[in-house]
Amino acid sequence: MEIPPLKSSSAESSIALSSGQTMAIGGLISSQASKDIYKVPLLGNLPVIGNLFKSTSFTRNETELVILVTPTIVDPAEYIPQATQEMKDFTRENPWGGTKDGREDQGADR
Repeated sequence: MEIPPLKSSSAESSIALSSGQTMAIGGLISSQASKDIYKVPLLGNLPVIGNLFKSTSFTRNETELVILVTPTIVDPAEYIPQATQEMKDFTRENPWGGTKDGREDQGADR
């Protein structure tokens, strides 16, 4: 079993865009050509009449890769929940999870 090699391409660019605008920062065109010969064993190797027992096919592939960038500006304030008054009071009273004098809160059920 043969593993084909990995292909890697990269592009680097500095651009200034507004949120939602699209810019092409790179592109790559690759071309591949191949010739395949199919023949009947022994008969395809005969001089003169061997061409009657074989066929040839030509294949050409072109691939174009274009890298497009579309930035989206994210406002972190939209994703952080607003602190409620209850959360503020709890943090003020128990900043480290204990009581104000530094001892661990034992709770009523202990």
